Amino acid sequence: MSGADGAALHIETTARLLEELALESIPRIVVFNKVELLAPLELALLQKRFPDSVLLSARERETTLPLVERMTRFLR
Repeated sequence: MSGADGAALHIETTARLLEELALESIPRIVVFNKVELLAPLELALLQKRFPDSVLLSARERETTLPLVERMTRFLR
């Protein structure tokens, strides 16, 4: 199973759980952490499959900026 396939399964499971809890209307930000561990092809597949997601690596501080910007938009 590729990283993108595993991510899709996790996202689907989370979405089902949120629906069961009647929380599906709450805004969500899909974040993939530790992207430095992915092979370049896996990273490209993840970006293609989840274009609205935020990809970050705690080791590369500049990758956190898109997450902060997205959170700021949600809170306005």
